[in-house]
Amino acid sequence: MCVLVVEDEWLIRSLLVEILSEHGFEVSEASSADEAVDLVRRANDGKSRFSLLVSDINLPGGQDGFGVAAAFRRNYPGAPIVFVTGRPHTIGDFPERLPSDILLMKPFRPSQLLKIVTSLIGRPEADPLARH
Repeated sequence: MCVLVVEDEWLIRSLLVEILSEHGFEVSEASSADEAVDLVRRANDGKSRFSLLVSDINLPGGQDGFGVAAAFRRNYPGAPIVFVTGRPHTIGDFPERLPSDILLMKPFRPSQLLKIVTSLIGRPEADPLARH
């Protein structure tokens, strides 16, 4: 199970990647919307597949997290998305949300993220906690 994490703030992105990696998830990361969209396009080559997108909504540059989500949905129509933001009012601007999409407010505890991710896509087989 591969998770794409998109976050422009290095410290937050590193924490998200660490939490997910430590629990057995394969993680790809991007620091901008453009980088994330490029990763989505390249991953859709049949060799790998994203199971979940975790994306900040407010990203620098020409696109935001909604642009990333739209590109992600074109390539992975049924995959869930976790939107991360410190500005909850912005989530209403995205018209293509699925019932499985989640809004995670900053600041949050690492255990919150892990609980959300595992509820959406399960635990990886390699996760030692999955056996308990």
